[in-house]
Amino acid sequence: MVATIDIFKGSLLETSYYNVYFNIILGGSITVREADRIELAIVPDPGGGFVPTPEQSAMRLVLHGTGFAYDGDGAVIAGTVQTIDFYNSLGFIAQLTGYPIDGAELFAAFDAVRQSLDLGPIFDILYNRVPYLVNGSEEGDYFGAASLGDTFYGNGGDDQLNGAGGDDTIHGGPGNDKLDGGADNDTIFGDEGDDLIIHSTGTDMLDGGPGTDYISFRNSLGEGPFIVDLTEGEYSGGGDTVSLVSVEGIIGNSSTSGDIFIGNDDDNVFVPQGFNITIDGRGGHDRLIFHRNDDFYGGPTRDMSVTIDAVAGTVSTSPVPDNIHFTSIESFAGSQSADTFLGSDRDEEFLPMGGADTVHGSGGIDTLSYELEQVVPNSSTIKQGAVVDLSTNTAVDTGGQTDTISGIENVTGSTLGDTLAGDEGSNVLRGLDGDDTLNGRGGMDRLEGGAGDDIHTGGDGADTFVVNPGDGTDTITDFEIGVDKLDLSAFDAAVAASAIENALPGSVIILFPDGSSITLEGLNLGDFSLAEVILGNSAPTGILPDGELVIPENALGGEAVTTFAAVDPDAADTHVFELLNDASGLFELDGGMLKVAAGAVIDYEAATSHTIRVSVTDDAGASFEKDFVIQVTNMPVSDIALASGGTVEENAAGGTVVATFEASENPVEPSATFALVDDANSLFVLDGNTLKV
Repeated sequence: MVATIDIFKGSLLETSYYNVYFNIILGGSITVREADRIELAIVPDPGGGFVPTPEQSAMRLVLHGTGFAYDGDGAVIAGTVQTIDFYNSLGFIAQLTGYPIDGAELFAAFDAVRQSLDLGPIFDILYNRVPYLVNGSEEGDYFGAASLGDTFYGNGGDDQLNGAGGDDTIHGGPGNDKLDGGADNDTIFGDEGDDLIIHSTGTDMLDGGPGTDYISFRNSLGEGPFIVDLTEGEYSGGGDTVSLVSVEGIIGNSSTSGDIFIGNDDDNVFVPQGFNITIDGRGGHDRLIFHRNDDFYGGPTRDMSVTIDAVAGTVSTSPVPDNIHFTSIESFAGSQSADTFLGSDRDEEFLPMGGADTVHGSGGIDTLSYELEQVVPNSSTIKQGAVVDLSTNTAVDTGGQTDTISGIENVTGSTLGDTLAGDEGSNVLRGLDGDDTLNGRGGMDRLEGGAGDDIHTGGDGADTFVVNPGDGTDTITDFEIGVDKLDLSAFDAAVAASAIENALPGSVIILFPDGSSITLEGLNLGDFSLAEVILGNSAPTGILPDGELVIPENALGGEAVTTFAAVDPDAADTHVFELLNDASGLFELDGGMLKVAAGAVIDYEAATSHTIRVSVTDDAGASFEKDFVIQVTNMPVSDIALASGGTVEENAAGGTVVATFEASENPVEPSATFALVDDANSLFVLDGNTLKV
């Protein structure tokens, strides 16, 4: 027996069916008593001083079943519960079916909670007797289920799914999900989105799917060391062995037993929680994170001040020096306390969080970034954008703390309105979200405001101003014709060119189809042209065959049908062709040449034409698809061959088989119609392709 919970509405705990369960169990009363229906709700108790909240007042459990009976006090003494409906302020949010429950036992368990706060019997009935099949809504859902091995489908939204005990199977579905199989041996699929998958105990299989997905073993029990190897796709520790697929991030626990984290060629994220840890990022652009005072990366009290030394490859926390060793890490995010970052000669990224931090970039092209400050859960209230001036080596973070910086070439702001200024060198300034003010000063700078209404000033030197779709209403104050460039490569080239051609006067105002715009102050419209613009890629617009699409019947495998060519505004692009529909295996592509597939049978009598679908993709990943119809020409019969027989005995009886014939058009499965032109004075007859007396 499997119970099914279908969730229709409810995002996370406050509006979940689980919250209705919990509140009704603790404080619900029967309000409707019928033979096939029982309703429970939370009612006021003025004498006891209890007044439910508006959310509690909207909660109801409606139990449908048969044979409900009640004693003189209204207690349920008989009947079977077949379906439970859940209601709250959102309406009808969930339904439990497929699990008949003894009504008298269920309400005796309710009474045990009310009289002695004993939750054991009710949780035994609800969670320890049958496994659950849980179907989530398209919103973010919160649910846990039985302890006997459940199956979850989160579907859409940012879900929080907890399998508790048993061998569970969890599918997060689209969205950024938090998935915890609990105890025993679980199989978890994050699916689309950036997911957090929590391993507790057992032999699990964890597949993050598309997106940036994390495995957390902060709840893992047992003796270490805990070893996570993303290259091999394995985790071991505490007596458990876990298979890992499509996992990019590792969140550790508080172990001090010599844990080892190994990355792969992807961009990995490492979040150590304990001490005595060795981390090898391997390939990709890898990040080491120490802001752990939140529900995602760690938990309360997990943050502490760190000193990160990229030259030595060590992290120290007071009072324990050099307690984490790392190699092949390119990005470092600090804690909410005052941290120290010491860069190496490599290109590195430093992300100070709260606190008055110190950042020394040293050699290489180094980036100071505040992009994580606004998005860290449970961080203190943030009221301002970051203010950074590389010419004076000053920086104020989004919490108002002053950071000490040196050796920094590039700056990335926060999700608020930042003020970022470069120095006399070549800088890259990225504002991200918010209404940012960017000033490159000297050098060949690259300014990218991001979303929001941004103001760009390049300063001296040949600067590049980057505008992306959806950026907002941006302004460039000092664009210099013949020196600076406007980078519109994120747009389709045809869209960008059209926007330039239709620019408005009054400075130069360029409007894009998505509603964003860029104004180049102080320029005459007649002076600005496509020569000042960096255009992006144009997608292919067509596929052309080199002649008629015709193939003769009985064509052999490998015979050419046509050669396709791409139609692309970017003449220099290279292209890859792919056969999306091969007409049930009849055709194949060799580069751009379409051929009859090996072993294929082209039979006019079976089909006079075949439809295929071809795609072409350019070297920037843009593609075009088109259907083509290939005509088959009929092959006439060129000969008649003797397939069997050919002699007959004297005095053979009528109906005796003399021979069978086949047409050379299709010797495997004759489809031609045979006729007897000369029957030798009525001695023979034809039955299909069989000659008889």
